[in-house]
Amino acid sequence: MSLLSAVLDRLRRKPAPSLSGPPLVVAQVLERLPLAAVVIDGAGRGVFSNQAARRLAVWAKVSWSDATLHSLFSPDDHLKLAALLEKDDGPVPVEMEARIVGDDGRNLPHRVSLSRFMWGEKEGHLISLQASAPEAVKLQMALQQARKFQQISANQSSFLASMSHEIRTPLNGMLGMIDLLMFTGLTPKQQMYVSSLKKSSDNLHGQINTVLDYSKIEAGLVETERVPFDIGEVLRSVIDAFSPLASRKGLTLVLDQSLGHTRYLGDPHQIGKVLNNLISNALKFTSRGGVCVAASASAPKLKHETTRLTVSVTDTGIGVPVSQQSRIFKSFAQASPSVGRDYGGSGLGLFISEQLVTLMGGEMSVTSEPEKGSTFTFWLDLQSCVFETNVAAAAAPVFLRPLAGARILVAEDDMTNRMLLEAWLAEASAVVVCCSDGQQVLDELAKGSFFDAILMDISMPKLDGLEATRRIRRPGLQDSPERQQFLANIPIVGISGHVFTEDVARCLRAGMTSCLPKPLSRSDMLQALTSVLASYADDVQA
Repeated sequence: MSLLSAVLDRLRRKPAPSLSGPPLVVAQVLERLPLAAVVIDGAGRGVFSNQAARRLAVWAKVSWSDATLHSLFSPDDHLKLAALLEKDDGPVPVEMEARIVGDDGRNLPHRVSLSRFMWGEKEGHLISLQASAPEAVKLQMALQQARKFQQISANQSSFLASMSHEIRTPLNGMLGMIDLLMFTGLTPKQQMYVSSLKKSSDNLHGQINTVLDYSKIEAGLVETERVPFDIGEVLRSVIDAFSPLASRKGLTLVLDQSLGHTRYLGDPHQIGKVLNNLISNALKFTSRGGVCVAASASAPKLKHETTRLTVSVTDTGIGVPVSQQSRIFKSFAQASPSVGRDYGGSGLGLFISEQLVTLMGGEMSVTSEPEKGSTFTFWLDLQSCVFETNVAAAAAPVFLRPLAGARILVAEDDMTNRMLLEAWLAEASAVVVCCSDGQQVLDELAKGSFFDAILMDISMPKLDGLEATRRIRRPGLQDSPERQQFLANIPIVGISGHVFTEDVARCLRAGMTSCLPKPLSRSDMLQALTSVLASYADDVQA
């Protein structure tokens, strides 16, 4: 006896009452079937489908409630299906082979069983559909689902890149204008107001970075690097950054490192981000005593073995109850509701840190005792390396050509940011010409104007910075050889609120010399310009 025959026999022995909707008992039986089951009325429209059939309908992009059964099958099977529906064989199922058309256009073979059936007081058909090659069907559906997830990931990446730019552009203007305002003739009360405004803006900047980091992790868009770096420099840099805050709170902040070797291959940016989060948390939850950052490394037994770097951040703060320690690495989790009220924060810092450590192949753990403090520890297996310090590069800021008299073309659509860049460059005695979109840049260059460098925002109306750069680098048929050489080599420094690795790579592929992330640092911007101008001058002389 086939599965459908067994079901029909059971239903005959246990008749369902006539209801305004699907007969309840019949629906309960069909819902538990391991194969797709559909009840259709005399017009061939579905009046009930079980869970398996609903999944199949989603895959084939049809709806049992508003589509006839024919829409599910290939055209070649329509006549066979119509013939079976017209047969009057009573409750005895009849079968046929048919191909179901997926939303990707592929046909997958199924065995279709049909039987006349009373659905309440109306006559219809009970139909079951079973894949002739179940594993192949599962594979096809899995592949299709993977393609959908890939598209979702691409959409998330595009959305995050856009949001990153849209948020960082006004933030860049706000932070920059505050810095300019601080160096004007302010009264003591105004100076206090501006200092408070800067502190709030810096906190907002930190929160925005945290939310964007969380979003990138959730979307699977975080990439880690493997570049030479000095862990000692990373540790000292983070300690130096937090020392003023520790002093203001009357806390000690010490570094205890026992590292025989400090140079490794890894991702200093992500390691620094983890340290920033851990030290920031430690200082936030500590009111007396201090914070100790300890770093140690195991000596590799063989020359090419990895070294296990272990870093711990210990504080004398409020601690974490044992019952809460297992959940503090989860997103939006804090030890208790009172923590958020009393200390603030989003509960994302530890989640982000733990995820970054995991992405780098390590682990993070915590030991803590309430009212006595906490120790957060993470380890990473890193490959030791040897690299020479580039003395010339380290001393470059002293010897680079100054910007005085340099002609800089600035392309930025946001008026506040345009004013900010113009003010910074004017302070450096540069000559500035401003444009609000990429087309204006091309129009300015078409006049035959010469510039020493271009500062180009990535996202602008009419013509964005990437396409404008491509057109600048593309040889013009009307340009002289000298003009073509100038346009091919003029330094173009991108300004981008898109901070993903692939976004920076897109800037370089378009022909930009380098790329700066928003919010901009005045010193970083001036340093980038002086660096590219010095390199450009060396190339011209060579």
